[in-house]
Amino acid sequence: MRNVSLLLCMLVSLVLTACSSSDDYLEAYRHDFGTLQTAPDGTAQTFRTDGGLLFDVEEGNKVAQRDTLLRVRAFYVPVSPTAIRIASLATMLLLEPRPMKADNFRADPLRLNACWTGGGYVNLHLDVPTANNTAAHYFAMDERGFVSNAAGGQTLQLRLYHDAHGDGNAWHRETFLSCNLAPYHSLLLPGRDSIEVNVQTEKGLTTTTLAFP
Repeated sequence: MRNVSLLLCMLVSLVLTACSSSDDYLEAYRHDFGTLQTAPDGTAQTFRTDGGLLFDVEEGNKVAQRDTLLRVRAFYVPVSPTAIRIASLATMLLLEPRPMKADNFRADPLRLNACWTGGGYVNLHLDVPTANNTAAHYFAMDERGFVSNAAGGQTLQLRLYHDAHGDGNAWHRETFLSCNLAPYHSLLLPGRDSIEVNVQTEKGLTTTTLAFP
């Protein structure tokens, strides 16, 4: 299906270095969401946190995705005010919002732990029901248009597409998704406009309204 991203339930790619001795646990580890820029050979070059901090990445760290910008969750140690050493890295599924036809839409229920904006993205922390480590789930973000809000601005309406692809619900797997807001920077204004995110959960439809960042 076009414009639908694929998530393998077994996926969260943990890469890079591991702790080498008990002393490593005493270091000032940090955990942040952000974007990682990689070189043509896959070497990690820079990491920008959702809080706006930009770091060079210590040499030697490589990922499978080459010459691209990735959404990631990083566990790292600062080695200087402008550089870090990454201890572990998990890629996040990145969704590009697109209008979807009503008869193609699916919203298999899941658990929504959190929904927030950061780094120019809408971010979702989910627990996805599954019964098979190799089952594929499909995610997308349906753009449903704009409506007026009480502040005199516009509210962008988004709806999470989730196709469990016949998977069961024996347990739940933690999943993080990001939706790119870059296409709306010329259409929406911070402080005036907002985003409405609709997610079908196991307890019913959940609507979260966020200020446009």
